[in-house]
Amino acid sequence: MLAKVSSFDLKALLLNIACFVFIVFGIYDVSPGLVIEGNITDPDAKAQIVDWADHVARFGGDVFKGYLPDTVTVLVASSNEEFNSYAGGRMPDWGIGVALPSRNMIVIKDPSRFSYGQNFGEVVRHEFAHLFLESSCRGCEWPRWFHEGCAVMFSGEWRVGRDITVARAAAFSELPKLRELESVNQFSQAKADLSYSMSFLALRYYMDEFGRQALVDLFDNMRAGQEFPTAFFHATGLWYGKWEDEFRDYLEKRYFFIFWFGDWPVLWTALVLFFVTIYIMKRIQNRRKIRRWEEEENYDRFDYGPPPD
Repeated sequence: MLAKVSSFDLKALLLNIACFVFIVFGIYDVSPGLVIEGNITDPDAKAQIVDWADHVARFGGDVFKGYLPDTVTVLVASSNEEFNSYAGGRMPDWGIGVALPSRNMIVIKDPSRFSYGQNFGEVVRHEFAHLFLESSCRGCEWPRWFHEGCAVMFSGEWRVGRDITVARAAAFSELPKLRELESVNQFSQAKADLSYSMSFLALRYYMDEFGRQALVDLFDNMRAGQEFPTAFFHATGLWYGKWEDEFRDYLEKRYFFIFWFGDWPVLWTALVLFFVTIYIMKRIQNRRKIRRWEEEENYDRFDYGPPPD
């Protein structure tokens, strides 16, 4: 579902390493005994899904704080019609998974029948992240970008290079505002990919600026009944609208540069065009010079007759 890209992102790499450390060494507590129901009958497949859920719970443990469901229904759909039926409404054609927190349910398209473009485990972890986020803060109204950013971060699915979609948008002044991502289900697949990348980068920018504790505080403020802008201010000391403007400025400045100098195909294409342009200009200049020489030579050869007496 997401585009394959090729630039290097050190912070994303460090974030994935941190995720690995949290999971392997069990830094955060996770609610044990998760039961998987639904139409998956293979015990090994169920055990794998529990492992993926545990992955998400451990990485988000200090944020979720044990507010996790004991039982989750996982349904695998073999057709688009079945997927929409399970989900309770028509989903975008590019959608391959959906979390339904009110029913403690996850619906995923059968990977043997649909082309994912990414690992099946990443999709499962992504949807569990959505489910756990809602379970940890029932009734909270999160911005869509925050929901998707948490899902990408807690699932550990961010890969080095995915942000090149953002770089291309920044280079052509096509970056949407975070508030515009509320309608992501109505976007094309390409714009949805851009939205998911921007959502993750926004959350990472938040944590780079304020630290992980500010993320924990934000969740605590939301659980206390505060609306998101108020919870944001109390967690960071900065007004949400001002931070959003700062984040957009950061994207435009950083990723405009990455597009031209971090995306090798673009860079090499630009270099080739540059040298071709120089070559063409040189040829035109040489032709003009040769034409001028010929005109001067003809001028010297012309017989103007004897000089007057």
